[in-house]
Amino acid sequence: MAAFQPLVASRAHLSPLLPAPAAAAAVAATSFHRRRFSAIVAAAAAPTVTEFDFKAYMGERAVAVNQALDAAIPAGEPPAALHDAMRYALLAGGKRVRPALCLAACGVAGGREAWAMPPAAALEMVHTMSLVHDDLPCMDDDDLRRGKPTCHVVYGEPIAVLAGDALLSLAFKHMADVSSYPADVDADRHAARVVRAVGELARCIGSEGLVAGQVSRFDSISSFTKYTNQEMC
Repeated sequence: MAAFQPLVASRAHLSPLLPAPAAAAAVAATSFHRRRFSAIVAAAAAPTVTEFDFKAYMGERAVAVNQALDAAIPAGEPPAALHDAMRYALLAGGKRVRPALCLAACGVAGGREAWAMPPAAALEMVHTMSLVHDDLPCMDDDDLRRGKPTCHVVYGEPIAVLAGDALLSLAFKHMADVSSYPADVDADRHAARVVRAVGELARCIGSEGLVAGQVSRFDSISSFTKYTNQEMC
């Protein structure tokens, strides 16, 4: 630090030798360049932030999920009508929002998406089951789903009911089967995690979750219809 003292001293004694306007201009110029240099250094040190492309992310996840779903259901194997109906309903399109959320949650927790793909596919199977059953004549009696004829319109009501049942069963089989997962999962913790996930999924789609929501909806429709009939009378 001592080596710089003469320079510092010389700079301190230069300003009295300059005319006042020139000295002020020199000080201002020095201050400007210091601020500019500081801004350049700060910008270089700051991390680069890129905008998240949500549409691209969802599109990529949908492609991956569709591939997993396609591989999960046999094509052409007996009973062919049942498997065809399952594939028709499951591969009819859709944004795959639920499996994408499952994959994203795994990523946030530090896991690999491949580890979460079987549960993600299982979620979409359960969701599709609910749509197949919801479209039935005894429920909403819909003829179209995602712009296509509904499952019971194409395959008949009995096969549609059974296809929904089979999708629900397959969801839990696919989620619990160790062969559904990549080989690098944590063998010591995997079993406990799957058991916990299966229990949580069962709770969420049963009488405390998805099915309960359907019952509440029909109760609301029934109450509305009763009220409307009373008003008309």
